[in-house]
Amino acid sequence: MATGYAGKAAVLGGGIGGLTTANALATRGWHVDVFERAAAPPTTGTALGLWPEAVEALELAGLGGQAQRLGVLQESGALMRWDGKVLGRFSDIRAPAILLSRPVLLELLVGALPSDTLRFGTAAPELTDLTGYDVVIGADGIGSAVRDQIFGPSYRPVHSGYAAWRGWCPEPPPR
Repeated sequence: MATGYAGKAAVLGGGIGGLTTANALATRGWHVDVFERAAAPPTTGTALGLWPEAVEALELAGLGGQAQRLGVLQESGALMRWDGKVLGRFSDIRAPAILLSRPVLLELLVGALPSDTLRFGTAAPELTDLTGYDVVIGADGIGSAVRDQIFGPSYRPVHSGYAAWRGWCPEPPPR
């Protein structure tokens, strides 16, 4: 961890993006307060595929190697229809993804932060109430109240026509 005081940051949202940002700032000497309205991180969730860019972001946040230790390498795979017909296969991936459950990743991110950083069960303050911070980071997700405060409701996301793929495994990977 860096020594000295680099600044004071408020992170509004305690999901993956907010916690990764908080870790990156804390390792560089920032005082960080994370405001998250949920009482605690979720204990259930799907697996995520962490591609090389996500792994690099975790390394920059001071968590290098930990996702690889906790996850499973995804070196090949297939896209299938609902009835099991294979639409396409991929193998020999340039750099494999690391499959890791969202709760495990959040636990890793929470555990790396100083204990006084997180304020679970605390809704993000109004932006006008955050005058004591050098930087305020809105990381409060798709229904962002921060975005609404800054830009108004006309800037809410609109469906683009794209879909996301999800997969499952019958049991969690060994830890």
